[in-house]
Amino acid sequence: MQQSLVRGVISLAAFVILWEIGARSRQWLGLDAFEWLRNLLAWMGWEKKFLPWVGAVPAPSIVLTKWAQIIHDASYWQSWYMSFFRVAAGFTAAMIIGIPFGLLIAVSRTAYGISFPVFEVLRPIPPLA
Repeated sequence: MQQSLVRGVISLAAFVILWEIGARSRQWLGLDAFEWLRNLLAWMGWEKKFLPWVGAVPAPSIVLTKWAQIIHDASYWQSWYMSFFRVAAGFTAAMIIGIPFGLLIAVSRTAYGISFPVFEVLRPIPPLA
């Protein structure tokens, strides 16, 4: 248990450090010592300005700085509240409609015969997946 916790913390720290380094590649990739990497990126067909994918994402330190600035704003917490309310309302509506409807389909052959073909057409994932 203790070893898995330590490994988890180390892997998260390594991920954040690599994310920070990669996201700041716009700054350090311009140095002369990384000309070989710029040439490799150009040879692979990518822009030589930053590392692909991760270089286009903001660094975690920048994200935390911006988050610390907006956390005191009331509209930030209002958006949390509205998002939570939408999720809770959708889940409640799904329970109110879905559970009785599912039970009706389970106990009534007529309800099953009427509704099951519609659900088969609308089901995006095959049963074997």
